Amino acid sequence: MALILNATWGSSSANSYCTVVEAAAYHESRYHTSDWLDAGVTTTAMKNASLVWATSLIDQLFKWDGTKFSQAQALACPRYGVYDIDSWPVDMINKPAWIANATAEYAYWLLQEDLISSANDVSGSAGSSDLTGFKEIKVGSITLKSSIGESKGESSAVNMLPVSVFLILKPYGTMYNSGQRKIIR
Repeated sequence: MALILNATWGSSSANSYCTVVEAAAYHESRYHTSDWLDAGVTTTAMKNASLVWATSLIDQLFKWDGTKFSQAQALACPRYGVYDIDSWPVDMINKPAWIANATAEYAYWLLQEDLISSANDVSGSAGSSDLTGFKEIKVGSITLKSSIGESKGESSAVNMLPVSVFLILKPYGTMYNSGQRKIIR
């Protein structure tokens, strides 16, 4: 059975923050997105799947400001109590363009590169996710070397969300597991 994309804002059955039409409009305004726009390269089914996947990952990786409009809504947005970078309240009655744009951007990245596999590659990090965010921890003379921002060997949200998507979403919340570590003596 084919995946049915539902981008109805605030719906109890929504599975995407962006429609294929909204994503096409977003990608038409950008360079280097011809693969998304070329139906011979990227099918509607692929676009639907990547938009649903991008939405799901955004909601799993991103801690939104404010609270959900309703417990019945399927996705984390729309929300009350969200403010923009200038501290103005964000109108979430109607879907903001930035959330559709972030979803379209992420969906494109998911089609281009297996970001999840890259983020889950723990080779080079002592084979342990307990060191996530660090490539070296030393006790004598205390040496901590961060691996935040490195492309391989870190299984955290940092590598799973492209910077372009993060920059769109940043004013409206924070990343889960953003690399902060608690040191206990």
